Amino acid sequence: MSPEDQKDVTDAINSTSEKVDAKLSETYVVEPYIGAKALKNAVVAILLSLLFIVIYVWIRFSAISGLPAGVTAMIALVHDVVVVFFAFVLFRIPLNDAFVAVVLTIIGYSINDTIVIYDRIRENRKKDSKMPVDELVNISTSQTLGRSINTSCTTGICVLIILAASVYFQIGSILEFSLPMFFGILTGCYSSICVAGTLWAMWEKKKEIKK
Repeated sequence: MSPEDQKDVTDAINSTSEKVDAKLSETYVVEPYIGAKALKNAVVAILLSLLFIVIYVWIRFSAISGLPAGVTAMIALVHDVVVVFFAFVLFRIPLNDAFVAVVLTIIGYSINDTIVIYDRIRENRKKDSKMPVDELVNISTSQTLGRSINTSCTTGICVLIILAASVYFQIGSILEFSLPMFFGILTGCYSSICVAGTLWAMWEKKKEIKK
């Protein structure tokens, strides 16, 4: 509806009775080109965050072949972004600023878990440099498994409480954030445990075979 139509509807409602005093709480009028520009900026922000994460992991974990660690961490994050995207599509939530906020939050949340696992891999490799890669990743993931699951469970419970409150009080903006956020937390935990470390081990195994 145009602003003029909104005013006409409001005036018509107010004319039904002297006791009625309806007012517009908020209104949005967004032209298509503005939405396209916002989506473009969102994609750029997400891609830049992934790029800087790769560089950061590459430098920090150079002791365990930093570039493979960075690339595999990025692949795990892309997996998380895709899951969050389909959560928005599945529940028919508009791809607005809430999508960008959820994606960037999940990227930060997931990479934190992944870095903990990589840090454990680095420490275990220092202790035994001859340990097979698959055994190294298995032990390191097992050592951080409880921490990752407990963190995800507590965060997930908090998000579920917020989600329940948004449904009860009918707060659409919070619902649009908390619902896909819950799925993002689940997939972030899964990708850190099962995707990033496993892909890194496969990469290192192929390098060993070539050598």
